[in-house]
Amino acid sequence: MKFTIKNEVQKCLRIDGVGERNNVAYKVVCQYAAQRYTEYRNQLRRKLIADIKAGKDVQSSAIDKFAEDYLAVYLSAGQQSDSRDRMQLCIILRSFLHTKKLNLDGSDSLEFYCNFWQTFKEYHDKTMKDIKNDAKRMDKLQEIDSRRRLQRLGTEK
Repeated sequence: MKFTIKNEVQKCLRIDGVGERNNVAYKVVCQYAAQRYTEYRNQLRRKLIADIKAGKDVQSSAIDKFAEDYLAVYLSAGQQSDSRDRMQLCIILRSFLHTKKLNLDGSDSLEFYCNFWQTFKEYHDKTMKDIKNDAKRMDKLQEIDSRRRLQRLGTEK
């Protein structure tokens, strides 16, 4: 069964007794979801930028700690911050930060990075395409992230 947001919203509307074919309710739910998604995304960006500007090296923590620090507040009850998809997102996000040199101590270039999410989306899409073309690409990114983390902590393999 293919999961789509429309099917999920209709299921929830049916459960709530609103009627799954209620177009007005469907539109309201979708508008609310889009608004919340944008708010969550902006909160995440602000938290990342604030931590970097404060001198915190967001790439020196373990990937599961990074996921917990930056994604846990957005999880529903019972969800785990260390799911495969979340770990993959965190690795790609940290790779993006490194590639764009956005993790420099107190980096001022962050304030002028108004199109952060658009640039990240392009980077994410390119990386996901690379992963589809090369099954080991995600393992390589994980290894690179681990090496960067060790270097940042001052430990060499």
